[in-house]
Amino acid sequence: MPRLSYSRLEEMRTSEIDAACDWERTRRSLVEIERASSPAGAPLPEATSDAHFSDRVASSSPEGRK
Repeated sequence: MPRLSYSRLEEMRTSEIDAACDWERTRRSLVEIERASSPAGAPLPEATSDAHFSDRVASSSPEGRK
């Protein structure tokens, strides 16, 4: 098995962190959109949960539709 250099491992780690941050920003944006579109005082729909959000994103992505 080939060995990875420390810098390559750091690149991979940074890429994973960036992806996680992008995911969280997307989730928060969708929650804010849902809050803005809900009537004042109405309970937020289940879409604010991570599991529900993951299902919605997976079903809308090309990989999730296969």
